[in-house]
Amino acid sequence: MLVPGRDVILTTLHRANFAYFAPFVFSLKHAGYTGQLVAFTSAVDSETCAKFRELGVTIVLFHFSGKRERQRLARLWPLWRAFFSSRASQAAKEKLAHRVLHVRYRRYLLYLQFLREYGAGFDRILLADAKDVYFQAEPFSWNPVPGLHFFLEENSHRIGRSRLHRLWMGCQFGEDYVERHAGETVTCSGTTFGDTTSVLQYLERMIATIMKARNLAKIYGGDQGIHNYLLLEKRLPNSVVHPNRRAPVLTLGAMRWDQVQLNAQGLVVDETGAPVPVLHQYDRIPELKKHLLARLPQMARMPQANIMPGSSLKRAWRDRRAQFRDVRRHFLLRRKFAAGEHPFATLRSVLRPRKTILFFPERPNSNSVAYKLCALLGFAITNNPRRHFDVAFKLKDATFCDEAELQGLSTTAKKIVNVHSLDISKRAVARAFEEVFGYAIEVNPTQYGGELVEKSNDNAKHDGRVRQGPLAPDEVRPECVYQKAIDNIPDKNGFVLDYRVAVHGDQVPLVYLKYRPVETRFSNTNTFVKLETPEAVFSSAELGRVLLMAGKMGIDYGEFDVLRDKDHRIYVVDVNNTPLGPPNGLPERESRTALERLAKSFDQFLEEWIHERGPA
Repeated sequence: MLVPGRDVILTTLHRANFAYFAPFVFSLKHAGYTGQLVAFTSAVDSETCAKFRELGVTIVLFHFSGKRERQRLARLWPLWRAFFSSRASQAAKEKLAHRVLHVRYRRYLLYLQFLREYGAGFDRILLADAKDVYFQAEPFSWNPVPGLHFFLEENSHRIGRSRLHRLWMGCQFGEDYVERHAGETVTCSGTTFGDTTSVLQYLERMIATIMKARNLAKIYGGDQGIHNYLLLEKRLPNSVVHPNRRAPVLTLGAMRWDQVQLNAQGLVVDETGAPVPVLHQYDRIPELKKHLLARLPQMARMPQANIMPGSSLKRAWRDRRAQFRDVRRHFLLRRKFAAGEHPFATLRSVLRPRKTILFFPERPNSNSVAYKLCALLGFAITNNPRRHFDVAFKLKDATFCDEAELQGLSTTAKKIVNVHSLDISKRAVARAFEEVFGYAIEVNPTQYGGELVEKSNDNAKHDGRVRQGPLAPDEVRPECVYQKAIDNIPDKNGFVLDYRVAVHGDQVPLVYLKYRPVETRFSNTNTFVKLETPEAVFSSAELGRVLLMAGKMGIDYGEFDVLRDKDHRIYVVDVNNTPLGPPNGLPERESRTALERLAKSFDQFLEEWIHERGPA
């Protein structure tokens, strides 16, 4: 039941657990907010909704039939676009939009229809993302004047330099449009303030532009492209655009921890030293996230059962379906790689597993090394923490992972493999590398005078490029890291050589030697791959430092990308805690040998893990 109030915050939750939204709610209450908070929720279990209601959140349920955030029906976008351009009534168009739009687009329609019905009861409105917004003060305490208030990201974050914005705006408005506005600073759509009349106009124009977009079939997160388009085309009257670091909202996604300023009370402040009421994308900086969550006593007191993602019945059913698929896949993998095994022995191994391994919060991809090793060793895989399991693995295919996602597990942290692997960004890798090896790979791009590599800070982007330093300050991209260019061409054959080093606990079972042309050195396509023993490639001291670095980064199981420079020193440039493999370019016979070695090492690693820490 909606309680009247003059201020309201609107947000959307889809497939979210309690921990996902808890920092938003707790920080808002801690800041003294007394207005309304309305969360539109889909695929959120009733227990989680009930707990948010107890905290004063108004829950508005909606149904979304797509997969995750994607709506399958959006594949037929040319058909829907034709209908949206027809003379059909607006009500008919909006009814269809509810069925064919991805969640991130559809939320604007949910807000629009809500404000049409209840907007007269509000004076000031904030549209906000749910996961990455934190409040340090009452969000309306800066008394915004009537109109719309938008917030720029960092000045260096330009449309033309952002791969995602080029994709979003290019698909929706054409590449020519992107080129004309490549130098414009990105405006973030995750926080928008305004009075009721202005926000209604904004939402109506967002929906109208979404309906006319060229193609929404492939891009499910491109609402920010449309948001920027409306501002660039001046379609939103009475708009105020606030620069980052000098506004009541600080967007932190393109900032580093050393650029964040704190006052004596531990609050994040702007360039004038004043605390910023609203922090957006704070979770992109792990050190800041840890600092801010520590200021919320409710986060430490949350019962474990409260932050269990999803309903136990749904999770159990999804896990059971996945296990049926695993039977067939495991059987085929064993027939392919376990040479000479009798089919009945294969079937018995699949149906009567030796161990059960819990992977949480995600299941391993069937192309992942862990999945294949479980199949070869006769281990069952589960994603349901309420089932019996022998060993628990933290598995999250992302650069950053939140410890809160694991607090629903019944086992202790010390018994979870990779539990302390929370940040595998390029900056984290460079910091750990310098601490362990005593020399650096990261450079200051405005001062370094040689060849350097520019690449995304996020994992698995494969977007590196070689540049000549030093760079001008306005050429430096905050979302990227800059590293010394390693001369890893071992001979005159024209191929670069990357070493992929597998780590299982305190063992290195094998090393892949991956060869690629210089022109495609940053891609993930190999010309050919060789298999070697670690001792044939590295000294014992080098292997010891790689294992020490693994421990510093919380990697119990994973793979490291290592380069050897022409000065013979090695550099660790990347870390992966959810490796796929064996790598492309490795002959099938050697792939079988590699998996045999890895399986033996993996089995030994798990036996020692259980022996030292006890069963999960």
